[in-house]
Order: sequence, then C-alpha cells, then structure tokens
Amino acid sequence: MNPPFDPTVLQIEGETVVLRGSECIGCTALLFPARAVCARCGEQTRDCLLPTTGVVRTWCGMSIPLPGVASPANIARVELAPSLIVQGVLDGEADIGDRVVLVPTPIAAGQEAYTGYGFTRSDHE
Repeated sequence: MNPPFDPTVLQIEGETVVLRGSECIGCTALLFPARAVCARCGEQTRDCLLPTTGVVRTWCGMSIPLPGVASPANIARVELAPSLIVQGVLDGEADIGDRVVLVPTPIAAGQEAYTGYGFTRSDHE
C-alpha cells in the first residue's frame, strides 16, 4: 500500500503511476503540471494522462539532502513526449538515452510520508 498522494498530480493503481497533465486544444502540446492555459500558445487545455515511459535526457547524483528523499539520490530529467521533460528521482543509475518507466516513489517517512513519482530503467521492471 502506497502512502497518500496528490490526486491532482498522480493517478496510482497498485504499482502503476501515471502523471496527470494537460493537452493544449490549439497546438496539442503536453504540459506538466496541468495548466488551464497553454504555456506555449495561450489556448485552453484539457486534462489528460501523460505517457508512463520516457527517455533519460540527463541525470546526476545529488549528495545534498533533498526534502523527504534519502541522500545520496539520483535525479533524472526524462522526456515523456516530444518537448515534455519532467524531473524525478531515479532508482539506480542510467545512461543518457535509456528507456525508463514511472514508478511510485515514497517521499519522507512516518506521519510525513507521501507518494511521489520517480523512474526506474525499463529493463528493471
């Protein structure tokens, strides 16, 4: 069982996590987090679920403690769709260009615990 999560950002069913974003009705850009108006063209958007797999564009190891994340941690920037890059905690290491999948990631512990999202290499599923 996962700790609580923000249903405006995530949809979680078991071990499957999906990011909630928006799609522009004008230029079809995907946006995360969700927005009412497109950041690119200014048109209205509609809610959508974003892809659950992507490609690592860059990652780094962090020795500085991040709130709620054990140190050291690996942080990745992942392209989920053309021009849609999100950042999250990477489970292990990856090479630039590796395929990764979204996974629920516990953030903090005890009463402060909640579920965020992270990534793992798709060959680790």
